[in-house]
Amino acid sequence: SVRDVPGKRRDGMQLSEVLLFAEVGAPPLVVSGASNPGGASPSNQPASAAVDGDTSTKWFDASIATAGASTLVIELAAAAPLLEYEIFSANDNTKRDPTAWRLERRRADGGWEVMSAVSGVVPPDARRAGYGLMLASAPKQPPPATVTPPDDDVDEDDFWWDDVGGDFSSGAAAE
Repeated sequence: SVRDVPGKRRDGMQLSEVLLFAEVGAPPLVVSGASNPGGASPSNQPASAAVDGDTSTKWFDASIATAGASTLVIELAAAAPLLEYEIFSANDNTKRDPTAWRLERRRADGGWEVMSAVSGVVPPDARRAGYGLMLASAPKQPPPATVTPPDDDVDEDDFWWDDVGGDFSSGAAAE
């Protein structure tokens, strides 16, 4: 699910498409459905329009104006890793374009885990245009270095870096 982090006054949130990719250069993952829990969408602009492969349709959610957030839950047809994703602006009102969001995945226990948080994004000027590919899982930052007496050599244990990705279960949501 892509959750818009509120920061500006708007009358709704909209996207024309969301594409999910397991590998660089691979075709998009097959999606079995999308929903907008607690959302308020016109019948001709449902959550499913964000994953229908057609940027001439759109998902619109008016609930962000009152609830302060909007959630799009995307279900995959089969379990797959998620490497990167791309969202697309809709056809009209630019103030509805998301500029900050969290990408989360559903854990096996049913809870949600943040994979990445994005903010300060400048949406494309063009309508029905992609924001560009984004990594689904931001690398974790290394912990602060520990000060130790100098030993004039560097061990691989001196630094830590963990780059983790996530697998989505069949029927689980990509949030």
